[in-house]
Amino acid sequence: AGFSDYKIAKELKMNHCSVFQYRKKHGYVRKSLKENEIKEIGNKEMNILLGTVLGDATLRKIHKNASYIVSHGPQQKAYCEHMAEALSSLGAKIRYSKRNTPDKRTGKLYESYTCALPANPSLNYLYDLFYLDKTKIIPNNPFFKNHFNEISLAYLYMDDGNKMQNGYAIATM
Repeated sequence: AGFSDYKIAKELKMNHCSVFQYRKKHGYVRKSLKENEIKEIGNKEMNILLGTVLGDATLRKIHKNASYIVSHGPQQKAYCEHMAEALSSLGAKIRYSKRNTPDKRTGKLYESYTCALPANPSLNYLYDLFYLDKTKIIPNNPFFKNHFNEISLAYLYMDDGNKMQNGYAIATM
């Protein structure tokens, strides 16, 4: 059915390593999870990605294709759910997590909601646009300049913006 070893293990209430070993032993081959299908990025999704990657989101390229991840605290749960819905055509999923050990600096157990996109060859272009030697940059590129619009700005503001006494500010470092 195309399930991952983790999903099969969860359904059967067993360890995913056992599923992997059984699958290998009996010659059950599945498609590589490192090479996901291409999901084309529409204009609206591109606008959202441009704004959020300039903000709190991160693109990662661990294997062949880039993936997308952004986390927010519990007070921004609705925003994270909204992003997952807006990016659902790209396979967005949302998950909740709470640290098991206190943060060494504050002693608190932080919670977060994470919106993530699976690795996708279509994200490689954005990765190359926003990262230079694995460091995030603000692109000086015609594509960026032509596609960053009011939707992108709205998502950038929702990620890193704040209201000041006499206006608004966006914290870009």
